[in-house]
Amino acid sequence: MSAVLKTTISRSKSAYAPLDTIMGEMEIVPLSRLFVEIAYQREFKGKHAMRLAKEWDWNCFKPLSIIVRKNKYYVTDGQHSLGAALLRGDIDVLPCYVTYADDDIRSEADAFLKINRNRKSVTPFSAHKAALLAEDAEALVVQRTVDAQGYGISNGGGSEPYKIRAVSACYRLSKTGVLSDVLIVIDGAWGGRPEMLRSVVLDGVGQFIGRAVRVLEDDYSPTAVTKKICKYGAEKLLSDIQKHERSNIAETPVLAVSVALAKAYDKHSRGAKITPTLLADL
Repeated sequence: MSAVLKTTISRSKSAYAPLDTIMGEMEIVPLSRLFVEIAYQREFKGKHAMRLAKEWDWNCFKPLSIIVRKNKYYVTDGQHSLGAALLRGDIDVLPCYVTYADDDIRSEADAFLKINRNRKSVTPFSAHKAALLAEDAEALVVQRTVDAQGYGISNGGGSEPYKIRAVSACYRLSKTGVLSDVLIVIDGAWGGRPEMLRSVVLDGVGQFIGRAVRVLEDDYSPTAVTKKICKYGAEKLLSDIQKHERSNIAETPVLAVSVALAKAYDKHSRGAKITPTLLADL
């Protein structure tokens, strides 16, 4: 156990209920012996299985969880991995963690429920850290873009200027090619304030910039745009977002941000107007 875990986890038998199940064993099981019980399993997603088959990597494989009932091996976790192996055609056996229970389907359903109820998703921040270590091309582009504009990606409380917690928004903006400009605009207009680095603001500024690039063409630059919208204060924008989130307006908060910025730009511009194009695309 690592030093970190040793300092954060203390052993206390009295704090836990006695074990009422028996530890299973690892087995290498032929695919032909594995069954999926549709009575409790989630809907099988063919596209997900096809993606797993295409991206199959034994370094990432997690053994299937199996409960043996009436001498049959039922998959309580891993049906899509099984489906992927079947699709590939070059895999005949799979590693499985096998337990035995009374010949009662309720044991399987209970295991399925607990496995999925206790599963903790990887946070976008943790996924980004791992992707950087794996030298994932997309993650490297996002990190380099953020670094180049003087920002950082954080998993903290979100109270530091220029520290972005909305990791997923960074990836979305990077895919559309506007992440760098969004960060330039937020820096120039609002000084990288933490409140302005929320996902709704980042996405809203990105949507606005996407339309500005189309409308202004050669006249577009993030610096020029910033000069036009900087008079739309952070407090005003945040207040408008809060009002919008409390209302029943059909528009999304992201769209509300982009429309507000487009109107602020048009108000101080003598050239092409962005708002008509933005609203026409709805």
